Amino acid sequence: ISDWVDGTPLRSIPSTDSRLKEAQALMRDAYCKSMYVDAFFHADGHGGNLLWAENKTSTKKEDGDLCILDCGLMVDIDPSAAEGLLRLSLHLASRDWTSVVDDVIALGFLPDDLSPQLKAEARGIARRIIGPYLDVGGGAAGAASAYKISTLFDDVSAATLKLPTSLPPDMILLARAVIQLEGLALRAYPDYRLVDDILPVAARIALRSSDDTMGNSEARTSLLYDLLYENQDGNEDTYRGTDEMKGAFSLDRLLKLLGTATGGRTTGDSPMSIDQLIDELLQADAARDLVAQETLNVGDAMVRDAVWRGVDTFAERGFFLPTSPPFPPNILNLPSPIETLEKLAPRITEKEQLILVRLLEVLEELERNGSGDPTVSGSQAHQQSQRRSTAFPFEDISLVKMLSMSGVAKKVIEVSTNAIWGREDNARAMVESVSDKLKDRVQTRLADSGLVSSDMAAMISKAVLLPTPWQSVKEK
Repeated sequence: ISDWVDGTPLRSIPSTDSRLKEAQALMRDAYCKSMYVDAFFHADGHGGNLLWAENKTSTKKEDGDLCILDCGLMVDIDPSAAEGLLRLSLHLASRDWTSVVDDVIALGFLPDDLSPQLKAEARGIARRIIGPYLDVGGGAAGAASAYKISTLFDDVSAATLKLPTSLPPDMILLARAVIQLEGLALRAYPDYRLVDDILPVAARIALRSSDDTMGNSEARTSLLYDLLYENQDGNEDTYRGTDEMKGAFSLDRLLKLLGTATGGRTTGDSPMSIDQLIDELLQADAARDLVAQETLNVGDAMVRDAVWRGVDTFAERGFFLPTSPPFPPNILNLPSPIETLEKLAPRITEKEQLILVRLLEVLEELERNGSGDPTVSGSQAHQQSQRRSTAFPFEDISLVKMLSMSGVAKKVIEVSTNAIWGREDNARAMVESVSDKLKDRVQTRLADSGLVSSDMAAMISKAVLLPTPWQSVKEK
């Protein structure tokens, strides 16, 4: 049984009408969820099948609902294809042509056994054909002005003759739906850029599982590694799993992805504050394990940095840690205190030091954004931080600098309080994830130190870090 809906077909709404812009935004969000999450989409969304149903109780004509008619051409796609489309969209937005070709192969447009030479050919063709379309805006008509006709013909010829392309039927119908969506958007926005418009929605879906078909899956984890980690060994296969991953976590990539997910709010344009950054991180449940792991890594590095700066400062004043075992001759075969410390809290590496420096720079910028005082420069903020900690002998310690920022300290207390007492699900889940990883880190360090057995290391880590505070509160 069908219901009668009163409304105006979108093809009858003038391009200057605000209702068309509102409808375009609703269509974008609906299609992104259909393609990336539900793996099920409407393949005939032309302007006659889309009605704008006005809200008769509102005085604003742009207040209304979008009604999609004629569901006779609905298409199911495999969930892995939905994940592949999400990956492709994000890689197109970043102009990562190597990953774009890999995504096209995974979606079945090119064979799995494509030779390295043809992969290189495909990357070049994609860059020259798709690049102008993404950069110029205005759809195919707008991109045409950026092409050199002779080069375009050569590239199209190479794509059809050299590359063994195939067109899966469901992807053909998807392409039709996307073209219809773009046609609608071009009426409202003549310079419309499809990929840039769907990017914030795609980024939010990538970061937040929200009980979707791919949430917390191996595919989603792989995608997030691809987006948040920089590959340093030149190997295109960045993701190896949590323990074998060779890339380095990029704070700047995380900030960019979070800024994109919030509609372009980055540290350079409509900047985030520390409050907003941490709130976005807590909501990014699909990335929770990765964020928790990197939070632990940073916290671990900061603590080790503080420990060794303290050791070095005391050494400069003539107080040294013993370099020989505590019971000579070494009857118990124990390492010296300095050797024990080096095993339990190794000195931070140069790479870790660079990460801490960049983190403090970002936090200082976010602190200024939150204070609303743009007159305070980064150097002034740093000097103020140092003046606040001059009573402490280790004013150069990154941990001290971070905790001296009022916005950071306030937010850490707020998240901890919400996790323990407020029963805020996202905060509790993040703190619990960090706590679990900390237990594993402590156990591994103790076992590797040789001071205790593996079983004893496990017992100590559990005794020190359990019970979890909010579990006791919840039981009461």
